Amino acid sequence: MHVVEPYLVELIKKLADMRQPITASQGLQLANSLINKKAIQKKVTDWRQTHCKAFKDGGGIIELGKGYWNSFLRRNRRLIRTKKAVKFDNKRQNGVITPI
Repeated sequence: MHVVEPYLVELIKKLADMRQPITASQGLQLANSLINKKAIQKKVTDWRQTHCKAFKDGGGIIELGKGYWNSFLRRNRRLIRTKKAVKFDNKRQNGVITPI
């Protein structure tokens, strides 16, 4: 997954430059779409099969999850940052991501 992360960071920066910050769920969808049906997805699945007990026991959900996203943000905190976003209506976002 470390091979794809620089592209993901660049996409997040480009979206932020266009004033289109993304939420955590949108970021996960973007990350999953980058690896979907590609060789890197097979590598991620093999790694999870070897190292993740929950992956073996849970039937093997193929998509990346919240744990990956939190680790991604921690690894790339010098390049991107998160902010809490508040909307003044019924729907509130979890947070938005902007470049530093």
